[in-house]
Amino acid sequence: MWSGKKKLQEAISQLFSYSTWRDVKTSIIIFNKDNENFIKLHSVIKKFLVNYELCQNSFSISKNEWSCKFNKSKENTQIVDVHLIVFDINVFSNSIYQVFH
Repeated sequence: MWSGKKKLQEAISQLFSYSTWRDVKTSIIIFNKDNENFIKLHSVIKKFLVNYELCQNSFSISKNEWSCKFNKSKENTQIVDVHLIVFDINVFSNSIYQVFH
């Protein structure tokens, strides 16, 4: 669940702590439940990726999807491909609510 840039950074660190030297392609899936402005969330994530020191590069595949190359850590310069995608489940919840009520 999206709860800010700090939690995204922690998720990336957690992902890399679980990965081995053979894991060169990974993914992070983020769900937005509480943030009302989903479009603004995209720009927050894009800015985070540009400024995050371990992110070597990133490009947008679609408005809610990025392909990134990260160093595993400051000390470990192994490059890991990370596919980052964000889903707005608030939209789904509202749609389902409207269907059943």
